[in-house]
Amino acid sequence: MPMYLNHPFDFSPNKRPTPPVLDFIPAEKNPVGSYRRDFEVPDDWDGRDIILHFGAVKSAMYVWVNGQSVGYSQGSKTPAEFDITPYLQKGPNTLAVEVYRWSDGSFLECQDFWRISGIERDVFIYATPKTRVRDFKVNAGLSENYTNGVFSLELDIQSQQKSTGLQASFQLLDGNKEIIQSSMPLKVKNHKANVVFNHNIKNVKKWSAESPNLYRLVISLKNKDNELIETFGENVGFRSVEIKDGQLLVNGQAVLVKGVNRHEHDPVTGHYISKELMEQDIRLMKEYNINTVRTCHYPTDPYWYQLCDKYGLYVINEANIESHGLGAALQAPYDYHIADDPAWEKPHLDRIERMYKRDKNHPSVIIWSMGNEAGDGVNFVKAYKWLKSQDTRPVQFEQADNKRHTDIVCPMYATAEEMENYARQTDIYRPLIQCEYAHAMGNSVGNLQDYWNLIEKYPALQGGCIWDWVDQGILSKDKNGNDYFAFGGDLEKPGTRNDNNFCINGLVSPVREPNPHIYEVKKVYQNISVTKGHRAGQFFIKNKFFFSNLNKYNCEVSVLVDGKITHTSHFTDLNIAAQSTEAITVKLPEDSKKDVYVNFSFVLKDDDGLLKKGHEVAKEQILIANAAPKVGIHAEGKLKVKESEKGWNIKTETSSLNFDKTKGTFTNLSINGKEYIQEGPQPDFWRAPVDNDYGYGMVKKMGVWKEQDKKATVSNIEVSQEKGMLTFKVSKRMEDVFGDFISTYKINGKGIIQVDHYIHFDPNRKTVSIPRVGSQIRLNKDFNQTQWYGRGPHENYADRYTSAFMGTYQSTVDDMYYPYIRPQSNGYRMSVKWLTLNNGAHGLKIEARNQLGIQAQYYEHDDYGNEPKKQAHHQYDMKKRDYIVLNLDYGMAGIGGDTSWGATPHLIYQLLRREYSWGYTITPF
Repeated sequence: MPMYLNHPFDFSPNKRPTPPVLDFIPAEKNPVGSYRRDFEVPDDWDGRDIILHFGAVKSAMYVWVNGQSVGYSQGSKTPAEFDITPYLQKGPNTLAVEVYRWSDGSFLECQDFWRISGIERDVFIYATPKTRVRDFKVNAGLSENYTNGVFSLELDIQSQQKSTGLQASFQLLDGNKEIIQSSMPLKVKNHKANVVFNHNIKNVKKWSAESPNLYRLVISLKNKDNELIETFGENVGFRSVEIKDGQLLVNGQAVLVKGVNRHEHDPVTGHYISKELMEQDIRLMKEYNINTVRTCHYPTDPYWYQLCDKYGLYVINEANIESHGLGAALQAPYDYHIADDPAWEKPHLDRIERMYKRDKNHPSVIIWSMGNEAGDGVNFVKAYKWLKSQDTRPVQFEQADNKRHTDIVCPMYATAEEMENYARQTDIYRPLIQCEYAHAMGNSVGNLQDYWNLIEKYPALQGGCIWDWVDQGILSKDKNGNDYFAFGGDLEKPGTRNDNNFCINGLVSPVREPNPHIYEVKKVYQNISVTKGHRAGQFFIKNKFFFSNLNKYNCEVSVLVDGKITHTSHFTDLNIAAQSTEAITVKLPEDSKKDVYVNFSFVLKDDDGLLKKGHEVAKEQILIANAAPKVGIHAEGKLKVKESEKGWNIKTETSSLNFDKTKGTFTNLSINGKEYIQEGPQPDFWRAPVDNDYGYGMVKKMGVWKEQDKKATVSNIEVSQEKGMLTFKVSKRMEDVFGDFISTYKINGKGIIQVDHYIHFDPNRKTVSIPRVGSQIRLNKDFNQTQWYGRGPHENYADRYTSAFMGTYQSTVDDMYYPYIRPQSNGYRMSVKWLTLNNGAHGLKIEARNQLGIQAQYYEHDDYGNEPKKQAHHQYDMKKRDYIVLNLDYGMAGIGGDTSWGATPHLIYQLLRREYSWGYTITPF
């Protein structure tokens, strides 16, 4: 049974284990999976050792071959291998495996993901000669000037036969060109031999995430007759990794970690990940400018490291250790922890040693991580010392905080203020790289640019890894047979503790479709920036890459006037070295009184690894001139006005509408009997809570704003009329928040409506900040086709907009809605100057006095659920209304992104208590 939990143990979800902790592993109610299959060994494998390989099994297993016990293993994310040669027979053989859901190893496997047990990676057999290379270690570093390669190869040979005259050799190839070839005789003693090769290579091609140059290493064993016993190959990348002068250096450069955490998750197969899905993941990461992956919170499938070596991703390789159910350092207090219990030293070190020994030869692995939220103590101090005795790469451990057994200060979810506080210290000898930050749960990843403004300001700050890569939804069927993505509480037995949708926090969906916030990640993580120079038309292009010239990119420049492209130019001869800046000149309109922007797009000239020719690696938009605010409408045309007890009926030359005295707004705007607007602007101060809102208790803290559209009462209406113009000034009292919502409606004889809203508050009262300051209109459902001039094309918010450029965009109301797995506020667009909604022939045009935030959808706030405590809503709960709900806002508060359990949007992105004014015109057509 799948269970989703964050930090409790799934075998004891409601109680933290206390010593003796092993008593908490169920002795009788411990689910077991039994696996059995037959296989045959090829005849030409005779005389060789047959090895049975399990890539990953959770949590523990017993293995039998032909009814004979072969062995036991635990540790669910590193391989287990058994020499089954003595147990085999001619013809069919039977393999049987008994997998236990829980073992004492489960205390070290309390990760924040679906708790699923079973065989999770490939199972296979392979044959080896009796004399073979049992292990090898490659060191492919750089000289002190980072120019030449320093190569060493250590071979550990095992021989089960009396062998003389053995010879070990290797070749190092650059494509088909041999760079080094060397051989050495072996001295076998006690069936073992060890040999070390050392070589230097001048002007070696260096490996980095930007330029993943690989050499091919071929290792061979030959007998005394020069006959080949064994040969195999491995990719080798030359690079150096070190902590120097308080910074993480790769090949001598203080690279920035533009990272993400990646759980292994498939919406159908769970923790089993196909090669095709891994290839898709790495292609998407490269497309979205991610350069680092943290293997949270366990070593991942071996094929992933091959891909990272080949295509260029830095890897923070993490041991399969998390004992969060006993508590975590730097969080809530705990009294006992296995991290500080010497009796648990071997289980801790075993997992770290297995990780290191499996993955030590991958150039992509630049940092070792000893685990996640696992407490801290003597066992990690010893593990750190062991790793440092084996390898020169940095070791990090978040739970160590600032103690000596971490080479990198790697907090999770440190605030911008905390990061800057660290960066301003005078005794820094280690960098700060967040192991987790920017919690991407639901509609999130606000203020990412603010983090990176700091990171690029201070040398001690070198980035971090966003939490996390993929929404961990499991593809399921609702009661009507429709697909949906399940999260905590959907698949467990009723009453089972779960952590709701806390597993839905990815940059991509379970099927790897980009969630909207990944566009902001791509923009913030890009490696090219453009700034405006001092002279008209001058722009500075900065190459933020550490090893790459910009000569493999074309720069395409567009000049936009009021959202329309008026001029384009192309720069095809960029030659800007890494970490350098050069100027270009672009022709601009002269003395424009319109909006003028210049867009820059940097695209690949040719295919580059997984990225195709024409792929955009970076973009920028620079404001040149901003148009003045719109002037109001003029008196024109003819009006007929008839007052009744309920309000006024107004007929213009093109339309008819009612103005309701009780509601204080117009209703039933129609043209030729066709209803355009059901109900005109009403105050709206609410948004359907995003996950981050629930995290800091927005519904409870700001709930007073939710019903103000209904609670606000009309206190006064002033009506005036002149030739060709009718004006209503409506005052609504909002007693609960000690304020007034004042709206002025001007309607001319051509049927154009000018709306101006103004809010002020009593000077002797305080109110909480506001989720939204806006107005809401309900429109004909057929006005589904949209076009706007503003930020787009994807949704954007006060704290997540740098990737959404000003421009003219087309969409539909349906497509402006984004179906987050747990429904929540979505589809917002900012800085909108004008907007049309139509049915293909008729509709409405809305023009902002200055600019608006807009949201058009078929749902009311209540359709999402606004309960004080988050409920498990799904997309199948969303039922479309028979009208369009259109928000025309001054603005909406940022969506946040620091955490989803308490952090509010940054103060600069909140709507504080003060006066607000905005306006727009509505023109039917």
